[in-house]
Amino acid sequence: MDKSFFDEPDDEIIKDLEQLCEVFQEKFIPTVTPNSEIFYNPSFGVSSAFVGGADGDIIIDGTLYDFQSGKSTGYKWQEVAQIVSYFLLNEISLDVSNADDFFDVPYKHLEINRIGLYRARYG
Repeated sequence: MDKSFFDEPDDEIIKDLEQLCEVFQEKFIPTVTPNSEIFYNPSFGVSSAFVGGADGDIIIDGTLYDFQSGKSTGYKWQEVAQIVSYFLLNEISLDVSNADDFFDVPYKHLEINRIGLYRARYG
């Protein structure tokens, strides 16, 4: 463990990170415009507490993205379930906060029109 925190990283790790950055710059960055509406690390109000805490990666122009950096291709059902759950938690928080005068401050509903999984290694 000391080696991984205090020594220089292996060349393989540096090469892997450089490749991730190149793919991100080429494939993902062009989807963002100067006028894009971006929410970093969005949380989903009171409903996040219902599940012990939940927050997403990023919302850009109404699309909630969940970034995956693993080497596997395709999608695992757990990844899909997680991002769908984030969408539903956002909707539940809107309903709960507007149901009664239970909260002093109304929930700032996040406009999520689409969900997407971004595979960092494959763009």
